[in-house]
Amino acid sequence: AFSHHAKLLASASEDHSVMIWDTATDGLRHSFWDPSDSVCSVSFSHDSKLVATAPSASGTRRMDNGQLLQALWGHSAKFRVVIFSHDSTLLTPASVDKTVRVWES
Repeated sequence: AFSHHAKLLASASEDHSVMIWDTATDGLRHSFWDPSDSVCSVSFSHDSKLVATAPSASGTRRMDNGQLLQALWGHSAKFRVVIFSHDSTLLTPASVDKTVRVWES
C-alpha cells in the first residue's frame, strides 16, 4: 500500500513482516514483525502518519513509526482487509466471518 502522499510504501508478507519503504530512496524506514501471524493487508491513514495491519487470523494492529499503538479484536475469523476513513479518525477491518467493524483511530 502506498501512503497518500506517495512518499512511503508498506509491504506485508506471509513471513509475518510489515516493512515501510521510502519511495524516493528505496530504503527501509521501519519494520514490524508479528511473531503470531502472517499479515495479509496494510493501510495508511490519510495523513500518512499511521499504518494499520490485518494479520490473517488475529487482531488488527495500528502502528506509528514502527511501534505498536493498539491491537483491535472482535472478529471470529481471518482478516482480509483494513482501511482508514478519509479523515483518519476511523479504522475498518473486514473479516471472512462476514462482519465489518468500525473503530476510532
